Amino acid sequence: MHFSTCIDRLKDKGLLVSFSNPLNVQCDRLAIDSREVGQSNCFVAIKGTHADGHLFIDKAVKNGAIAIVSEVGPEDEIINGDRSQPRNREVFPEDPSGPAFARVTNSHHALSELASLLNGDPGRELKLIATTGTNGKTTVATLVSWVLNQSGTPAGFLGTTGYRYGVVEVEASHTTPSAIVFHELLAGMVQSGMKACSIEASSHAIDQSRFRTSDVDVAIFTNLTRDHLDYHQTFENYQASKKKLFDELVTSSCAVTNLDDERGLVMVSNTKGKVTSYGQSTLADITYAIRGNALSGLVLDLDGTTTTFKLAGAFNAANLVAAYTACLSLGMESTIVRESLAACPPVIGRMEAFQTETGSTVILDYAHTPDALENVLSTVRESLSKGSSLWCVFGCGGDRDRGKRPQMGAIAEKWADHVVVTSDNPRTENALDILDDIKKGFKHENKALWMVDRREAIATAVSRMSEGDTLVLAGKGHETYQVIGTEKIHFDDKVEAMHAFRSIGQPIIQGRTVGFNS
Repeated sequence: MHFSTCIDRLKDKGLLVSFSNPLNVQCDRLAIDSREVGQSNCFVAIKGTHADGHLFIDKAVKNGAIAIVSEVGPEDEIINGDRSQPRNREVFPEDPSGPAFARVTNSHHALSELASLLNGDPGRELKLIATTGTNGKTTVATLVSWVLNQSGTPAGFLGTTGYRYGVVEVEASHTTPSAIVFHELLAGMVQSGMKACSIEASSHAIDQSRFRTSDVDVAIFTNLTRDHLDYHQTFENYQASKKKLFDELVTSSCAVTNLDDERGLVMVSNTKGKVTSYGQSTLADITYAIRGNALSGLVLDLDGTTTTFKLAGAFNAANLVAAYTACLSLGMESTIVRESLAACPPVIGRMEAFQTETGSTVILDYAHTPDALENVLSTVRESLSKGSSLWCVFGCGGDRDRGKRPQMGAIAEKWADHVVVTSDNPRTENALDILDDIKKGFKHENKALWMVDRREAIATAVSRMSEGDTLVLAGKGHETYQVIGTEKIHFDDKVEAMHAFRSIGQPIIQGRTVGFNS
């Protein structure tokens, strides 16, 4: 790809401020890490959460970058903390022999456009369905992908549980991959014959323009509660990042919103897309009512027809209807969509239930926000048989929003009979400090068990359960690792639970799920 073509794209999208030096150079790859730059690469300087790529432009050039895309120019100084570091002017294109150069208004947005261009704009060739919200993204995006594939429309999936299309399965590094990886995956989908892709659109991804909102055919809003304030700082910023997806939709697209959420109408207030609402509210375009709710599944009166589904919980009722509404927005026939959703098994790590041979139940769920934890525990509480108890093992991630930790502690104490507080992904935080934050939400902290070691916590809960009790393992879901310090260590809640129950003579009976490696 000639860099002059990149300049044309940046200019067309209103991102270009200035450019200089030979523009007929051939760029065969994009890079955002100066250490990964090679010959014929274009380095895009991104200001990230932990590092500013603009500080490494000189290293990128030394490593062979033949083009630079940056938000700053030779006349600028780059602020690094409290220190002002003048740019090394030798790396900027005042010298005709230097790299081609483009200054842009937004490097994140520019990266997405260039990644799309380099891969042949694959988003234009696929029906893209993007789901955003605090909770439910994985389930809704998975359900949409399931329905499309079951009805004869080959569809890929990009989300927390993995990136997959056809026979290709890749473990997810992020909920929504980086712009470079995202468009490479879409290109792979086009080449393999996919016609659509269902994606989870995280607030980080929307804020950083990892995908082109102009490519989205259907955008879905699930709900909005507290999360990711370590990144967004305020709830208002968090909401704005979600809303950006809908604000930037084109007129030919559709916006699907949850009318039961107080911010459902706010999300679509400035969208150019066609709005369709869903909810239990009679004002919604697609309405539903819950007629039955057990761990074995839901019975819904959906859009005037009573249907039984395999997913459990009132929150999953909303997820099912969100997926149903999105599929209708794609032009699919209602009966086909409803029947496909009814046949869909639970999503891996989302209210994923197992039973032991003696009648105890284990539920794995990714719940790592206050709202998600309450949804799961309240649903299980309603389904408990008389005389049985609810156990909950959970923790909170390190280096993340500390404010939600006591909230989750209070919720666990409210709904569960027995609580074991343990580590999630402590990362670089002291695990005991995280437990102390959670402890602040308890009224009777001495009634809970506090164990840093998650394996020990699971084994202890299993050993103390009575036959017929239910154990909720919250926070990890599909994840098969723990991040302790900076090391990623293999750890699987499902495997640990199976080992613990087997050790007391109660083998777990596994069920089928849909998701990564399903």
